[in-house]
Amino acid sequence: MSLTIDAPYVESKLQQEATKRGLSTADYAVDILVAHLEPQDNQGTTPFFSTATSEQWNKEFDAWVDSHPTRRPLPDSALSRESIYEGRA
Repeated sequence: MSLTIDAPYVESKLQQEATKRGLSTADYAVDILVAHLEPQDNQGTTPFFSTATSEQWNKEFDAWVDSHPTRRPLPDSALSRESIYEGRA
């Protein structure tokens, strides 16, 4: 694949950074693209969903549920047909 960058400032910066690292401009650009395209989470490690066991999923799900405020359940009368269609014949 061939890639043309028509941005003199970007090309200049790429050349400077590549030179600092002892790489060709093309190799440095490829390194940047590969690093950007690799799937990573915030810590740069393998994502949780791809390695977690069922027990870990359950533990994390329970922690997520517990992080929400407790609400009182609706009374049974709120779910009756009569209360839903109140005023209709």
